[in-house]
Amino acid sequence: MPVRNPLNLSETGFIVVECLHIAGFVLAIGMTAILDFRLLGLVFRQQSAAQLAADTNWWMTGGLIVAVFTGFMLFSTGPDMYYTSKTFLIKMACLALAIIVNYTVHRKAIQPGASPGRGRLVACISLALWAATVMGGIFIATDLLDFS
Repeated sequence: MPVRNPLNLSETGFIVVECLHIAGFVLAIGMTAILDFRLLGLVFRQQSAAQLAADTNWWMTGGLIVAVFTGFMLFSTGPDMYYTSKTFLIKMACLALAIIVNYTVHRKAIQPGASPGRGRLVACISLALWAATVMGGIFIATDLLDFS
């Protein structure tokens, strides 16, 4: 007897998990964007980037954990459908790069004494990768549902 995914059996299960997925991304990307805007000199100029990162780190990490966990749950509803989607694969590549940048280069750019020019460049790259991840998520539905 084949095992059925509970999210495929419930009318509201998928919707609830998708809402949690989006909320996790909003929290993670929102906290990262605040830090990136600080590196660009647009917000919180009176606070150091390192202090702002310390203040937002738990929120960003928590949101990312929720987004990734619920993402796996959504993926489980139709893995064959997702891993053959070019849009999904691009989203995953952008997500992986965004996480790598966030936990490596981004961390160095916020340290006291780091070059402001480097911080601005890292902020732009970070914002672009997170925006591409979000756009990938938005366009997955059009890739999965053949509208032609």
